[in-house]
Amino acid sequence: MPSVFAAIAIAAVCLTGSTIAQPLAVQDVMRLPVGTYYRPGGSEVSGRVGARTTFVRSPCPALNTLANHGFIPRHGHNIPSTALRDANMAVFNMEFRLAQLQISSLPPVVSLSDLSRHNFIEHDVSLVHEDVAFGQDPASIDANLANDLLGRAVGGRLGVQEVGSALRFRLERCARKPTGCTFGTNQQTITFREAASFLRLFGGNGAEVIDVSFAHSFLVEERIPAGWSRPQRTVTDSDFVATANRVAQATGLFGNGSPHESTMFVKKVLALLALTAIASVVPVIDAQPMNVQDALRLPVGTYYRPSGTEVSGQIGARTPFVRSPCPALNTLANHGHIARHGHSIRIRSTAIRDACMRVFNLDFQVAQGLISQLPPILSLSDLSRHNFIEHDVSLVHADLDQGQDPAAVDPNLAADALGRATNGMLGVNEIAAALRSRLAFCQTKRCTFGPTQQSITFSEMSFVLQVFGGNLNGACSVDFARGFMVNEQIPAGWNRPGRPVRQSDLTPWANQVRQATMGGRGGGIGGIGGIASIINSLLG
Repeated sequence: MPSVFAAIAIAAVCLTGSTIAQPLAVQDVMRLPVGTYYRPGGSEVSGRVGARTTFVRSPCPALNTLANHGFIPRHGHNIPSTALRDANMAVFNMEFRLAQLQISSLPPVVSLSDLSRHNFIEHDVSLVHEDVAFGQDPASIDANLANDLLGRAVGGRLGVQEVGSALRFRLERCARKPTGCTFGTNQQTITFREAASFLRLFGGNGAEVIDVSFAHSFLVEERIPAGWSRPQRTVTDSDFVATANRVAQATGLFGNGSPHESTMFVKKVLALLALTAIASVVPVIDAQPMNVQDALRLPVGTYYRPSGTEVSGQIGARTPFVRSPCPALNTLANHGHIARHGHSIRIRSTAIRDACMRVFNLDFQVAQGLISQLPPILSLSDLSRHNFIEHDVSLVHADLDQGQDPAAVDPNLAADALGRATNGMLGVNEIAAALRSRLAFCQTKRCTFGPTQQSITFSEMSFVLQVFGGNLNGACSVDFARGFMVNEQIPAGWNRPGRPVRQSDLTPWANQVRQATMGGRGGGIGGIGGIASIINSLLG
């Protein structure tokens, strides 16, 4: 997916890509730079299910726009669904949870025209697409519907009320069809979430309003308009749910939320949210060792931590399970969010990145950076190579020259760290005091704690404070710290941070811990390469 990630830099600002007017051969189209707009027309394109035209498109203006600009394959055929997710995140600044939800009902590989199957994604009561019963190509824009919507603008803008009134008109029209109208709970959910996408994403400001010129460009031309910038703040599923509910109420069809239809709609939206929720209390399997086959059958989320001779953190270990010096990754493996055995995880398949985003709510760019320096296939024990990720002066792991398994938690170091808590909390000063103790011991022998190791160590501590702490306020309860760093388990009562964790949430705390530990010695974390320092920190 190099084109998607190259697109981030383009789409993050204001994309005014070039335009190709005349028809091109598919080979020439595929050579166009990412960002350049080319929209296939006439007999070369279709939105019908099973179409074998050179290009295929969908009833979704957002996906068609991504294809027309080359953020996903321009031909529209046989696209990995994860490519749709990643492009939505890169171009429209969706959070991972929301973007993952958008593809949750799709097969692993999909053609855009597959979305035209009636009541799968395509549905009655669309803003700019005619109901399928009228026989139009499902991907074609109906000029009358588009003009009706755009003509409802007030002061050159469309908001919740205007979109709601347009949808009411569509529904009344749909209900008069001889073939009848299908607008049940599923169709309502899709329709009102699409409206949220239209306002929140196409509007570009993260609010619930869109300039009519932007609306025309995205909906009619399926093109990123000149002057548009993606929302500055990551758009969350909570944003979508709030806007979807307001649009539903603005149709005037559901009163004040008391009718059965409105209740069912809200329940459906909440059910969708639950698909990606992380439970704060999870089942635990820890009574007896399990063979790897039985462990792999455990449901995702269930905690099982291998022990004894069945697990090792030594490089090249051939034990049934392997682990790393990184409590975060070990926690993910113990809960099945990445392969429980820890062997030969396909890093480039984004398993670690996606798990960190899903479980710890890491921002896409931070999580993508996390895997950027890793080999394509990695075993967790590979991270035990000294000064790759494993390093001296660790909070709960002994220095490598002490002869312990690199993945083993040292009980004395753990007790020392947790015992420094003030009022049940670990903050900058408590962690810095523990690190000073580690550094003083390390310096009595051969110790490697240069700029790279310092960056990894202090950035690790920002992760403890901000992510393990769960609330982005620079503190972690001793119970949460014990859960993650000693038991390598998502602790009962923990919730992931309420918004995506960005580099700007981590770097200041890393620098505070560095200053409290080192005083005037060493340099700030941000000075050695921005995301690169955070990348290593999240792994370490």
